[in-house]
Amino acid sequence: HLRFLPGRLLAIVANAGGTLAVVVVALASLRRRPLGNALILLGVAAAAIGSGLAGLGAGGAAVGIAVAAALFYAGFTVPTPRP
Repeated sequence: HLRFLPGRLLAIVANAGGTLAVVVVALASLRRRPLGNALILLGVAAAAIGSGLAGLGAGGAAVGIAVAAALFYAGFTVPTPRP
């Protein structure tokens, strides 16, 4: 296990930064890919809930991560509408 400084703090900051980047890009291109990006945003939310449950020691966190993976896959593979 890592001490809070610097290991855990760096992991928290990097994780939050990556999540923020995904959300910003998905929202910025929402008009071009509404369904795909909505699924990706739902995947981010499901991953966050699953990680939160795991941090609390609650069972069933794997379900949230599995749902997130399925939503990410669906969001990235959904066809882009042609203009």
